[in-house]
Amino acid sequence: MPTSPRSAGCSRSTSGIWRNDNAPLADTLLGWVQLPGTDVGAGIGYQRRISALGISRANSPNVLYYGTTDGIVVRAANANTGAPSVSFVSPPGLNAGTAQGGFVRCIAVDPTNSNRALVAYGNYNFPGLWYTTDGGANWTDVEGNLAGASGPSIRWATMFYLDGQLMVYLGTSIGLLSTAALTGGSTSWIQEAAADIGNVPVAYMDYRDSDHTLAVATHGRGVFTTRFVPVGAVGVTPTSLRLGPSYPNPTRGPASITFDLPRPADVSLRLYDVSGREVAVLADGPWDAGRHVVPVATQKTLPCSSICLYASCPSEPRFCSRCFWSAPMRRPRPKCVVCCCGSTSRRSRSSPTRRRLVATTRPPQGGGAGCRRRIP
Repeated sequence: MPTSPRSAGCSRSTSGIWRNDNAPLADTLLGWVQLPGTDVGAGIGYQRRISALGISRANSPNVLYYGTTDGIVVRAANANTGAPSVSFVSPPGLNAGTAQGGFVRCIAVDPTNSNRALVAYGNYNFPGLWYTTDGGANWTDVEGNLAGASGPSIRWATMFYLDGQLMVYLGTSIGLLSTAALTGGSTSWIQEAAADIGNVPVAYMDYRDSDHTLAVATHGRGVFTTRFVPVGAVGVTPTSLRLGPSYPNPTRGPASITFDLPRPADVSLRLYDVSGREVAVLADGPWDAGRHVVPVATQKTLPCSSICLYASCPSEPRFCSRCFWSAPMRRPRPKCVVCCCGSTSRRSRSSPTRRRLVATTRPPQGGGAGCRRRIP
């Protein structure tokens, strides 16, 4: 984002960029100033509109990329000033600026480098994914295994880093896809959350770096969120005892649970079904200090229609339990949530005692964080 509260857009009468330096107080008229040199002109026999915006945050922040409904891509450096440096950088061979040009649906800019950007065209049977590493001087087709007449329509793209590893997610007409490497024609896109999001169109996404949360908006199935846990944090000695959330949550596929130990301790991590029956022991024994990630094979341990909670009870008497949901197959939301809180006696960590079993007709407030009741 620009360093001061600004936003960019296009006028109904002029196909150019307008900026507002006080967006929170802006309306449709107040505070808008058109940036010189950003007009993209008019189409011949049709109306050309700006359809996508993407802006850099680092390594020359305030570099704005924008695209049009007929395939033009423009780069405007210093978009936070009154005199941006504008250049047309459309990928070659796509008939940009004509009625046959593609519809630019989204532009994702690398959050660490203003020269790297991914442009997504929303047309079917069209080379719809182009990646640049030099500010648009050169482009590489990164459709990979999505290329061809049977490929999907690309609706949205987002790029972020986790432990220094590039993560790219696409919202498409067939669901959510991802890759960790943009390698031209050999780029491999895989489907994510197939059991939860499925093959419904994904229209928008947004990633929040502060807590590594990705929000995915679908057409017809609502909004999904998932939280990534940086692997780089594993092995770092934490300063306090903490039980992290399960992720992704809800899920019908594999999941993980994290917990932090400031010093070596005995840990018991167990999974229960809706009737309170123990269905899995994820951890039971001594663990070293540090952050630990425990995998959960929910498809093997849980009925697909169950809503379950795990309870973690180490030798520390005030460890907190959390809810873990396994969403039903035929409904996007769980029918009920079962919260089961437990603790382990200091004298015998192998004999957990369930303190409370609560069933409710809707998830606890706070969503996936679930039951946060501390064990006395």
